Amino acid sequence: MRTPKQALADHLLDQPVEDWLRERRPRSYRRLSMDLLDATNGAVDVSDRTIATWLGESVAAPPVRAAS
Repeated sequence: MRTPKQALADHLLDQPVEDWLRERRPRSYRRLSMDLLDATNGAVDVSDRTIATWLGESVAAPPVRAAS
């Protein structure tokens, strides 16, 4: 099931957002999220982890730091 942000990105990009993202790989997920923000004039603001999820790729969670 598509999220509202995916649907909005599809509409603004005139193609499925996943295809648009794959055309720009191997850029980092963070760079792809910034590119998407620019390409949609700020309408689609998502994290690098969201980009990975949309591409069907898993991303390791950041390490948890012990309290000091």
